[in-house]
Amino acid sequence: MSDDFESPSHDGHHPFLDPGNDWRGGNGLTDIAKRFVSYGNWAGPGNRMETENADYIKQQQAGNAGYSPYDDPSLMNDPRYRAIDGIDAGARDHDRGYGEHLGNENMFSWNGIRNVREVDRKLVSDVQGEMDTNGDQYSGGARAYSQGLRGFFGGRVMGMDAADWAGSKAGEAKQGIGNFVSGARNWNSFGDAASGIGTGLRGAGNWLRNTGSEAWNGVRGAAGEVNRSGPLGWVGAAAGLANVGAAGAWEGAKKLGGGMLNGGRRLMSWLTG
Repeated sequence: MSDDFESPSHDGHHPFLDPGNDWRGGNGLTDIAKRFVSYGNWAGPGNRMETENADYIKQQQAGNAGYSPYDDPSLMNDPRYRAIDGIDAGARDHDRGYGEHLGNENMFSWNGIRNVREVDRKLVSDVQGEMDTNGDQYSGGARAYSQGLRGFFGGRVMGMDAADWAGSKAGEAKQGIGNFVSGARNWNSFGDAASGIGTGLRGAGNWLRNTGSEAWNGVRGAAGEVNRSGPLGWVGAAAGLANVGAAGAWEGAKKLGGGMLNGGRRLMSWLTG
């Protein structure tokens, strides 16, 4: 790691191979991958400020549990760690938001994605606003990077929003079924049953129609947002949605495994008296 590295403004995508003075040094596969998804001083895995001051930050945190490097003027006022342009500034604020909201969760986990959803949403909005206003000042490589960035984090947001929407609709359906069953207890004749079933079917039809309309409008709106980010936005969005899907599958597997383990324990307890 060299002290003379400086990302050029509006063209801060890190080189494929280490030029010898990049703060993201090394030519191993992991090093190359990190540079490929990084930009400037802040965008990508980790950031320059925390990477170059890891020991100092640990010392401060050991003496003060509430310490945040983002409130430390000795770091934030250092010109080495300035945001090189609007994309980098959005990534800086994004990193700060992760520090405040991620907690002890992994950023790719179900709970981690949920914790930082609004931070991700703000990053997409900030970078979109920067490209709308100053996009013509950026190099082609920087514009392509911004597309992938907006797509990936936008995909995570859309995936979590969709999961919450589906969950709310499942809750509505469960409530509707419960109300229908409760009403059926008061049927005293074939006429009551016919009337109750007819009302229930009409209500179910309205619910399905409204739900389908909401779903279509949501998909159309999400597709419009991805389109704004450009061709690589779709690639990034696919990766972001895959992250949400994998995290959800893993979370479900953990809960299923925990349920099976608890069931096995109860069975063993019953068998052994």
